[in-house]
This record gives sequence, C-alpha cells and structure tokens, in this order.
Amino acid sequence: MNRAQSSVEFMIITGFVLFFFVAFLASIALSSSDRLYERQMLTIQQVARSVQEETAFAHATVDGYSRTFELPLQIVNLDYELDVVDGRLYVHTLDGSQALSVLITNVTGTFLPGTNVLRRSNGLVYVNDNP
Repeated sequence: MNRAQSSVEFMIITGFVLFFFVAFLASIALSSSDRLYERQMLTIQQVARSVQEETAFAHATVDGYSRTFELPLQIVNLDYELDVVDGRLYVHTLDGSQALSVLITNVTGTFLPGTNVLRRSNGLVYVNDNP
C-alpha cells in the first residue's frame, strides 16, 4: 500500500508541475504576441505620420518643389498598402490584422512601400506621378 500511495503522489506532483509549466509557456506566448502587435501598430503610426508630414510640407512650399523619401518595404514582416481617399490616408496590412486612418492634405497619385517622390506643380502635390 505504501508503494501505491507513493506512485499516486508522484503522479499528482508531476501533474501540478506540468500544469504550471504549460501555464507559464502560455503566458510567455501571449506576452510575445502582444509585443508583436504593439510593434506593428507603432510602425504603422510612424509610416502614417511620415506621409502626413511630407505632404503637409509639400503643400507649404512653392511650385517646383520635389522630394524623394523612403517608406519601409514591410511592417514587421507584413506587406502593407497606403490608400488616399477623400483626404484620409489609410495604412493597412494585406492580411487585415492592422489598419490606421489619418487626415492628410490632398495629393494626386499613390504612395508605395519603398521610394516615393513628391512634386508640387500648379499648386497641386503629386506623389509618384508626373504632372
């Protein structure tokens, strides 16, 4: 009987240890997922702010202004798009997990990940588009 009791106690202790180990690993995985989400959102905000500032500066300059600037090719290993619709810039990942919308001054053309060229001509701002 003593031997059987020791076996049962061993199994109970092993079960508790395994349970706490799995719970610990699950909490680490959730924490990593939260950090990844925050990094993605922060990068999207930085991209949107960069585009906002570049277009606002282009509007504040005189005709003939031209500037080339870079946007990241990916946002934390995710492909993304930038769309300008009715005075709003939409930055979103292609998998749909992240998105942000901000106000932007009017531009003609499309922003792309990578190299972008802003030009001001005849009072209008063009992006990646020759007036």
